[in-house]
Amino acid sequence: MIINKIKLENIRSYVNQEINFPEGNVLLAGNIGSGKSTILFSIEFALFGLLKGDLTGSSLLRNGTKKGFVELSLNVEDKEITIKRVLKRGSKSVSQDSGSVIVNGEETLLSPIEIKQFVLDTISYPKEFLTQTKSLIYRYTVYTPQEEMKQILFSNNELRLDILRRIFGIDKYKKVKENSKLFLSKVKGRKAELLIRVENLQKEQEEKKSLESNILELNKEKEGLDLKINNLVKEINVIKQEISEKEELSNKLKELKNQENIIELKISNKNSEVERNKLNKERLIKEVEVLKNEVTVNEESKDFSLEIKTIDDKISVLNSEVQEISNKIQDIRTKKLASQGIVEKINTMDFCPLCKQNVIHDHKKSINSEENNKILELDNELKELESKNLVLNNEQEENKNKLSEIRELKSKYDVLNLKKVNLEDKNKQLNFIKVEEEKSIKEISVFNSEKEVIMNNIKLIPESNVDEVKSKLENLNSQEKEIQLNKARVETDISAKLSNIERLKESIEDKIKVKKDISKLEEIHFLVNEHFLSLVENMEKSIMLKIYADFSSLFQKWFGFLINNEDIQVSLERDFTPIIEQNGFIIEYQDLSGGEKTATALAYRLALNQVINNVVGVIKTKDLIILDEPTDGFSEEQIDRIRDVLKELNMKQIIIVSHEPKVESFVDNVIRLEKREHITNIL
Repeated sequence: MIINKIKLENIRSYVNQEINFPEGNVLLAGNIGSGKSTILFSIEFALFGLLKGDLTGSSLLRNGTKKGFVELSLNVEDKEITIKRVLKRGSKSVSQDSGSVIVNGEETLLSPIEIKQFVLDTISYPKEFLTQTKSLIYRYTVYTPQEEMKQILFSNNELRLDILRRIFGIDKYKKVKENSKLFLSKVKGRKAELLIRVENLQKEQEEKKSLESNILELNKEKEGLDLKINNLVKEINVIKQEISEKEELSNKLKELKNQENIIELKISNKNSEVERNKLNKERLIKEVEVLKNEVTVNEESKDFSLEIKTIDDKISVLNSEVQEISNKIQDIRTKKLASQGIVEKINTMDFCPLCKQNVIHDHKKSINSEENNKILELDNELKELESKNLVLNNEQEENKNKLSEIRELKSKYDVLNLKKVNLEDKNKQLNFIKVEEEKSIKEISVFNSEKEVIMNNIKLIPESNVDEVKSKLENLNSQEKEIQLNKARVETDISAKLSNIERLKESIEDKIKVKKDISKLEEIHFLVNEHFLSLVENMEKSIMLKIYADFSSLFQKWFGFLINNEDIQVSLERDFTPIIEQNGFIIEYQDLSGGEKTATALAYRLALNQVINNVVGVIKTKDLIILDEPTDGFSEEQIDRIRDVLKELNMKQIIIVSHEPKVESFVDNVIRLEKREHITNIL
């Protein structure tokens, strides 16, 4: 991985600045506080995002701004990649917003965690770093803040060893051992649980054997009961057949007696019917005689309908004529009243109501004469009409009286006709009763013959002792029922015992299976405890020994580069604690001079860098290292040795942060930073 450039907007002291990084040795030069570390933190932020407790949004976003971003361009295996991360200020805190990744010109919008996933995949860092707050491999290979390497040297042995385990990925062996011990604990716990489940195995096996023996005895008892039941059933069937035959005869006798009763009832009914017919016949004969006297049988019936219709039509015509004359009379009377009104009015009129002139006497006389003539004519016409009306009314009354007489006569004829019909009906009834009487007498004779036959058949059927046989059957049924109850008790006992045997069988099979599971658990426990843990521990020791040997050798090498003094020697303990000897005496790290402390920390860091790059061979950050103030406290001679260190490292890109002017002569390119009025610019 090679860094090409970084663009910062509203990041700490940077308002809007783009910084290009060429390959080779690059120096970030500037006074303390000029913004050198901001660039390093921004590179880390672009790659991994915010780091809880170590790299926060509020520490990066420029004060007083709402939004900012870091855009990092780099090359990884011939791919041009640009990563953009965005910070935004909320009401309470600064957080990451969605960013983007550009690969060979193709942009993809991603969430912060998706960007981190992309980076880890691109530079082949372990995926477990996705959820961790700090990327240890990056911090101890590419960029270690100035004080952090000294911190690892000051840490207690266990903490240092734990950090190194995580860096080299060897902590997985520790986790495997811890998980294995936890697994063994669970295996023991599971075995203890299973042992409790198989405690009663022998007892259940003995109980099952005892139950099987009891069932054999019960089955023998059941066979004896079945034999008794079969014998009783045969005897019961014989008696049932006998009862069936006797009951059949008894039922036949009952049926004959029922038939006898039915015949007697029929005879009784027919006798009653004959008696009723006799009485009805006598009554009808009397009624027929009366009707014969009232009706003249030979008299022909007369139809009055035509005569009634003719008179009705004539009355209707007369009504119309009377109505017409009445209307004319009314009309004449109206005209007469009008003429009388004119005469009366003209006699009292002196002036014409229209022309307002005097009405002369001759004119009045002329009108009176004219109107009086009209009245006279109307009176004559009225008399003539009234006379005619009187004639019509008289004629109408005569026709109504005649119609009334005809209708009365018709009513009498209708009554007579009804009596004729009634007489015919009575004669028919009388004839029917005579026929029925003869028929009933014949049927009574037939019924008496049938009754005699039935009585003879009844005498032929013997008396049966069904009750005695039924009593015997009840006794046998009672015996069978008692034996069946005993059999049911035995079968219930057998069923219960079989159920218990089945339950015990399942329990025993389960316990035998559990015993096999216990054996498997014991085998697993033995394999894990005696073999697997030893194998893991040996693998861990083997890897740690290899790392230790390489680390110790490289640590001594780099320390020799930086401290060219045979009186001071360094080595590593098995827990990677640095041992510093001076003139044969072990001295503490904190007792070293400032330059010696920096040299020790730098040698440790460079050794760690090379070992990590060798052990974690797939990572793609081997070509880049960032050295933060590597000459702090160095003498002029030690600063000169940094040149040799850079040559020995032989990396494609080395970024150095230093305020030592002499370092400028060791590098290929210098990026000068200047901060004025809280804003950093590139000179």
